[in-house]
Amino acid sequence: MTIHIKIPNRTWDGALLDQIYHSIQSAPELGFVYKTSLSDLVKENENRPSLWSAFLDSKLAGTAVVGSRAANHHLWRHGDIAVFSEFRRRRYGTLLYFTQILQAILEGRRIIEDTIVPDLSPWMVRPDCNGQGFLPAVGYQQLGIQPGRTRAFKDIELWGGDTDYLISNFFDRLPDDLKIDIYDTPKVRNGFQKNVEIFDKYSPKLADWFRSQRNEILTGDFYGIPLNVTVLADDSQIRDSGGNWVKSSKGVRQ
Repeated sequence: MTIHIKIPNRTWDGALLDQIYHSIQSAPELGFVYKTSLSDLVKENENRPSLWSAFLDSKLAGTAVVGSRAANHHLWRHGDIAVFSEFRRRRYGTLLYFTQILQAILEGRRIIEDTIVPDLSPWMVRPDCNGQGFLPAVGYQQLGIQPGRTRAFKDIELWGGDTDYLISNFFDRLPDDLKIDIYDTPKVRNGFQKNVEIFDKYSPKLADWFRSQRNEILTGDFYGIPLNVTVLADDSQIRDSGGNWVKSSKGVRQ
C-alpha cells in the first residue's frame, strides 16, 4: 500500500475536503481551528502549496498546514499537523514534516521553526517510553520559551534549526512505499529567487546548496524518494475556462 502526500484543491469533492478540515479540527491538542482558515489554505494551494494531506491508498490519514510565511521571507514555520489516531506511530506525521521542509527548500527558506505547547503535545518535545521527543530526535533545537502564553496559561516553546541540517535527519525515518506531490509555481519560484539573491551576497555556499537541492527535487527523485512534480509556468495554466483550478499536464515529471 502506498502512502501519498497530496495537495488538495477546490475541485476536490466537498465531502473529502470536509474530512480534511475535520482532521485538523478534531485534534484536541491543536485547539479550535476555523474551517474558513483551512479552506483559505486550500485556495492558496493554487498559488503555492500551503496545506497537504496524507493518504494510505484512498484513505485519509492526516493533514498539515503551513504556520507562517509573512514578514520573514527566509523563515518557514510549521503550522498544525494532525494524524488520525489509527495512523499514529507509523511515521505519517514525520512524512508531513518532511514534505513541508521540501517546500521550504523550493522557496529558499533557510530556517525552520515550530511552536509547541508541551502540556498538550508532550510527545513532540519530551522523552517517553520510546526515547526522546519527536522534534529533538530529528534535530530541532529549543530556541526559547514563552511562559504562560496561552489562554490557559500554558507555556509555548519555540523549536527550530537550519534547513540544510534538518532535512538530513529525516531520510532514515521515512516510511516505505511513499509518493509526494510537488507543485512548482510562479509564486514559489519568485520567493526562491529573492532569497537566493541574498544568500549569494552573504553566504554563497548556502546559495549553491539551495540551488542544488531545488534542482534535485524538481528531477522527481530526491535521493531515492519518489516525487510527483508539476511545474506550472504561469497562472493561465492553473485555471480552466470556468475559472476552476486544474493541475497542468505540462512539465509533469514522475
